[in-house]
Amino acid sequence: MNRKTNPTDKSVRNLVARQRRIEKARAGNQDATIRLIARDILGIETLDTRDSDGLDFHDLAVWQIRKALETAYEAGRKTAR
Repeated sequence: MNRKTNPTDKSVRNLVARQRRIEKARAGNQDATIRLIARDILGIETLDTRDSDGLDFHDLAVWQIRKALETAYEAGRKTAR
């Protein structure tokens, strides 16, 4: 039987994979966690300055910023334990 992939299943798998990468980074260092949050939640490829407005400035939705801040807060909270 040929089963089509449900888009929701793919979204859930991507979310779980992202959460695993975040958890792994939390166990590592702060810089890795920050870069991971920037890439996976905010969609920012690099945090390095590239001296170009088109590359260094990003339009972000408030819900993306909220999720990034919540993730950073949670990472800090877990590290403090």
